[in-house]
Amino acid sequence: MKERIFIIFCLFALVANFCQAQSSGSHHIMVENEFVNTGLMEREDSMQSLLLEEYAKSHGYKTPDYYVFKEKCLQLFGI
Repeated sequence: MKERIFIIFCLFALVANFCQAQSSGSHHIMVENEFVNTGLMEREDSMQSLLLEEYAKSHGYKTPDYYVFKEKCLQLFGI
């Protein structure tokens, strides 16, 4: 009888430990991936902005001011 209780207790402890490790590990990986993806996206956005700005300057276009750009976007979308 004591052996059965001990075996059941060990199985319960293993399952509980496995579930806890799996949930905490997946949360850590998800946060880590979000951080990496956010950093990568910010770098890509800044590189695209610099490339477009250099292209515009080399072809004689003026770089629009932020407020001018915002007004044109609002006008385009009808807001």
